[in-house]
Amino acid sequence: WTAEQNSPPSKIFHAGAAIQALHIVPEKHLAYLGLQDGTVLALDLATKQPRFQQPIHTHEVNSIVYLSEAEQLATVSTDQRLVISQAEDGQPLYRTVGHVRDILALALTPDQTRLVSGSRDKSLRIWDIASGRELKALYGHRGSVVSAAFSRDGTLLAGGDRNHRILLWDWRNGKTVFESPDLFGAVLALSFSEDGKRFYSLGEDDTLRVWDAVNYKLIYSRYIGVKGVIAAQFHPSRPLIAVAARNRAVALVRFDESRRKKILGDRRGNLWALAFSADGDLFAAAGEDSSVQLWSVQPGTPAFPALKANSRLNSLAFIPQTELIAAGGQDGRIRVWNYQTGQLVDDLPARHRTIWTLLPLPGYRLLISGGRDYHIRFNELPQSSAKQIISRSGYLSEVKLPGKKIIDAEFLPGAIRLATETDIRQIDFRRDSISVLKTGLNRNVETALRQNLLSLAAAEALPNQSILKTILRSAVDPQQKVWAGLSKNKLYLFTIPGGQEIAVRPYQFPHTQRLAVSAATQSVATGHPDGSIVLARWDGAGEQIIRSAHRGPVSNIQFSPDGRQLASVGVAEDFIRIWNTGDGTEAGMLRGVSADITALSWLSSALLSGGNYAGKTWIWSVERSEMIAALPGISAPIRALRFSEQDSLLALLTEDGRCYWWDISLLLGAYEQQGRPLERLQRRAGEYFSIQRKNDRFLPVKGRIPMQPAGKADTGVQFPLYQKPLLPPGSPLLMLRKN
Repeated sequence: WTAEQNSPPSKIFHAGAAIQALHIVPEKHLAYLGLQDGTVLALDLATKQPRFQQPIHTHEVNSIVYLSEAEQLATVSTDQRLVISQAEDGQPLYRTVGHVRDILALALTPDQTRLVSGSRDKSLRIWDIASGRELKALYGHRGSVVSAAFSRDGTLLAGGDRNHRILLWDWRNGKTVFESPDLFGAVLALSFSEDGKRFYSLGEDDTLRVWDAVNYKLIYSRYIGVKGVIAAQFHPSRPLIAVAARNRAVALVRFDESRRKKILGDRRGNLWALAFSADGDLFAAAGEDSSVQLWSVQPGTPAFPALKANSRLNSLAFIPQTELIAAGGQDGRIRVWNYQTGQLVDDLPARHRTIWTLLPLPGYRLLISGGRDYHIRFNELPQSSAKQIISRSGYLSEVKLPGKKIIDAEFLPGAIRLATETDIRQIDFRRDSISVLKTGLNRNVETALRQNLLSLAAAEALPNQSILKTILRSAVDPQQKVWAGLSKNKLYLFTIPGGQEIAVRPYQFPHTQRLAVSAATQSVATGHPDGSIVLARWDGAGEQIIRSAHRGPVSNIQFSPDGRQLASVGVAEDFIRIWNTGDGTEAGMLRGVSADITALSWLSSALLSGGNYAGKTWIWSVERSEMIAALPGISAPIRALRFSEQDSLLALLTEDGRCYWWDISLLLGAYEQQGRPLERLQRRAGEYFSIQRKNDRFLPVKGRIPMQPAGKADTGVQFPLYQKPLLPPGSPLLMLRKN
């Protein structure tokens, strides 16, 4: 046959004896047949006439391999011999001795210098083709070895036996690197992918399995659709496998991994709708059981919650750039869920008798529906709501992304971008919406973000992200203009954005603990295990060493936005030191903290914030060397701080992959107007309160804003006010922010 669908047999030849083995050499138009009587027959496919027939073995021939470079044949037989013969006339060159029972399998290395034979004696033997010498014997199989294959680079050897197992060998040192579980049948055929990352097996259980040859695990399996397989052969370069069955059927099966089958689970009732997400990573199904089930096409991904409805579902549609999926029901309604949380976002009223199809138009926030009533209707989509993942308590907000860890955050005007291990998302505070900006992070970037070696802005700026493999310490300028990276002996500087290289120069200080960079003064600072701090310009000039800056290793250093000051903290110290970067002299010391500061961030050139391992956050006035406020603690260690000057938000990134942020606008306003710490204002205040809206009226509710009792407001609603306003006369008394 030709390897085409439903092609009829074009050539038929009767050998006169049972054919036990077969090998085709298409470039020579030859087929070599191994017969039951031990002879090998060379058949000319053009003329259908034999070229030669040689009695090479005394028993049936079980496998034949053609050696194209040497123009030789390798054959194995039940007579326990491997024979190398001339391909032209079949004359034997030599016979090997080693196996003690029938030889059933034969495979050739890609460089055609080695052969492996598998036998009923449960061993694999490696042979040198040039000399016929046995190089190594591999023992470990629990049954007769019936199949074998080398990887394309010749480093790995796979063997399959009748005891339903596959062994993967590093044959050069004779060690087993992988042993499969019981596969419910003899392994009849094995093959490796061209890149060597996969290997394939087909067994008597009529199941094709695809294995990971790097991590040594099963990726997926599929039933090939042919029952009773007794022989199989993989195509050398195409995703095809030829099989022969007990019912005399011959089948050609395609197993292209881009169209692989995967059993996702059983459902009750018929399925009426299927859908893929826009990026192809998710797959959904719905039907008579009135539920939507989602799966990831990537192995090892956690399962999604089932989405329940109260009507049969006939149609599905993922909404691009969101975490929403819509389903049209038998009752004519459209339901929209957030598939990450399982929450029903919207239930659009019935506008059809029955909905049969859905099509999203995300640019217009429209969902087109077609129904049994012969109408096409346009339905307005709900916003992808950030309420589903953000919980707020007073002035503290917490982001929860189910099944994901947040590894970095970056503030934008009116928004925050969050990087997880797999994607980048943006939360818009004004519209209260969330969107997925990018999926599939570069592995080097994802590792650097998790290790706090990179910021989101710097990740987009680096022209060569492979440089991150060598980076030991890194820092981003407070104004997000420059990224600095330090390898074992080099300092790299790049602009943000643009990724233009500023400088790459040698760096002579080993064992650097921390790194900081300032674009305002074109300076870098490094902290060291001996407690010293080194200040230098980008070009290496003007180097200053502050010796004994701390008693122990420097745990954190940060430049102020104007670059004129540097904050540093040491391990197990309960104070923060401020240094003048111009002359390296000490400018002040901030006290009142615990001895485990893990993060520092300047809010302005006059204010500094810090977080510790216990989840507490402090804010200090650097000018006055006093604490402004101690924010309530959270339940996780803080590893990084981010500040939005425009929105007055302070973000806290924790070790367990969560993100919090404080709205400190009132705190900063109070300090700027009164010049006094907020704690003092709180001690003078009468009570705390906030305002909530109910039935279009504003009512006083106890909360966190410090106020002083002073009577009634002009609106007639009673709530306390400051006698001395925090803001200048003529300014709004209260600012109401949505959510």
